[in-house]
Amino acid sequence: MTGDRRGILKRIRIKLGLDAKPDGTKLIYLPSSNRLYRTFIERWNSKNPRVYLSLPLDILVVGAIYGGTVPIAEYVADAFSELGHRVHLLNFRDFYKGYQLIKKFSGNTGFQRILLDRLTDLLGDMVFMKAVEEKVDLVFAVAQAPISPKIIGKLKEQNIATAYWFTEDRLVMTYWEEIAHLYDMFLIIQEDDFLEELERKGVYYLYLPLACHPKIHRPLELSHEEKKRYGSDISFVGAGYYNRRNFFKALADMENFKIWGSEWEGCWELQEKIQEGGRRVSTEECVKIFNATKININLHSSPFHRGINPQGDYVNPRTFEIAACGAFQLVDPRKKLGEFFKVGEELITFSSERELKALIEHYLKREDERKEVAQKSRKRALKEHTYTHRIKSFLEEFFSKFHDRFKEEEIRGPKELEGVLKALSNKRVKNLTPRVLLEELRKEKRGKTISDQELLLMIMDEIWSEAMKKKREFLWEYAGRF
Repeated sequence: MTGDRRGILKRIRIKLGLDAKPDGTKLIYLPSSNRLYRTFIERWNSKNPRVYLSLPLDILVVGAIYGGTVPIAEYVADAFSELGHRVHLLNFRDFYKGYQLIKKFSGNTGFQRILLDRLTDLLGDMVFMKAVEEKVDLVFAVAQAPISPKIIGKLKEQNIATAYWFTEDRLVMTYWEEIAHLYDMFLIIQEDDFLEELERKGVYYLYLPLACHPKIHRPLELSHEEKKRYGSDISFVGAGYYNRRNFFKALADMENFKIWGSEWEGCWELQEKIQEGGRRVSTEECVKIFNATKININLHSSPFHRGINPQGDYVNPRTFEIAACGAFQLVDPRKKLGEFFKVGEELITFSSERELKALIEHYLKREDERKEVAQKSRKRALKEHTYTHRIKSFLEEFFSKFHDRFKEEEIRGPKELEGVLKALSNKRVKNLTPRVLLEELRKEKRGKTISDQELLLMIMDEIWSEAMKKKREFLWEYAGRF
C-alpha cells in the first residue's frame, strides 16, 4: 500500500462494540456486518440522521447572469467544498455581455423577450447537461439562476434533487410564485406570512438567512492610493432604489460622503456624491470600501417607501459582510436583526434621517467606540453567520428529507469494496466474515493506494486484533495464578 494516511488518524475517534451511542459520530461498518448487526445499524441511523452529513455529495451550484446573487453562488460553492463535498460551479456572469447585447439589439420589448427566453433555454440546457455528465446528486440554484420549469422536470426524471435559494424580497420579486413548488427544497430569507403562502402551495421550504464569506469579507491592509480612492468619512454601497434616493437627500450637505453603485441616474441632488460615474462595483472593491470607510451606511432597499421600510424583516448580505470586514456600520432597523446581532452593542441602528445625522456626528469623533462595536460584530459574524454555517443547516434538512435515498447507499458499503465482494462471490467463499473480507482486501490492495474508508476498516481490525491479544495474555496470566 502506498501513500501516507497518518494525517487522517488525527480526525478519528474510534468506538468498538455494540454499546456505542449515536452522538453525531459517523458509523463505519463492513457490508457483511449489515447482515450480522442489521438491527443495531438501523437503530443507530434512525436515531442519528446527522450521520449522513459526512457523506460526500456531487453538487452542481448554479449562479445568475448578473446582479447581487452572482457572488453568492461562489460563496455557496466554497461552503459545500469546505464541508467535504465535490462541487461543480456554473456561474453565468460571462454571458452578461450577451444579455446586454440582446437588450440593445432591438427597442421592441417583445423581440427582446423572445431572445432572452432563448438565452435562458440555452443556459438551462447547459445546467442539465452538466448535471447529467457529472452525475450529480443535487442541483443547488441561487436566485435568478437561468433554470426553466422544463429543466427542473428533466432533472427530476434523472433522480437529481433540486434546491433553490430565493435570496430576494418576495414582495418585490414575485416570480417565486411560479417556481417555488417545482423544487424539492425552496430556501427563503423571510418568514411570517410568507410561510403560510408557501404551505398553501405545498412547498417544502427552509428558512435560511444570508451570511458572509470570511475568505472574501475580511479586514484588509490598503495602500495609500486605495485609501485615497475608496476611503471616506461616510459611504454607501448599493443600487439607487427609490427609498435610498429620497433618504440620502438629507445627507447631501455632509462633507466626505461617497455613494458607490449603479442605477442612480437622474438623482441630481446627489450627483456630487456618486462615485466614478455610478458604475457597478465589484465584490473586491466593496470590501476595500468597507475597510477604508469610517462609517458605512447600510440602508435596506425598498421601491415602495420614501425612506426606511417600517415592516422590513429580512437582513441583507451587506450587514454580515461589513461586520466580517471588521468595519463599522449604521443600519436601519429590521425585524430579524436582533436574531443575528445584539443591537446597540454589536450593531448600531438609525430610525430617521435626523437620528442618522446625529449618530454620524457622534461616531466620527469617537474612533475607539467605532472599533469596539466593529470588533464585536465581526466576532459574531464569524462565529455564527458564515455561508458554511448556512450550508451546514441546509444539509441537515436535506439529508432529513432524502434520508432513505442515502441510507440505501450507506448500507451497500463503500464503492471501493464492491470489487472485492464480487471476487469473493465468484470464488463462492463460505462464511463471509469481516476478517475474511479484510484479508481479501489486503491482497487486492497490496502495493496500491487505499482510500480513507479502507484505511479506517484496517485500523479498526488492527485495534480489535490487538485488543484480543491483550485479552488472551490477561487470561493466561490470570489462569497462571491458580
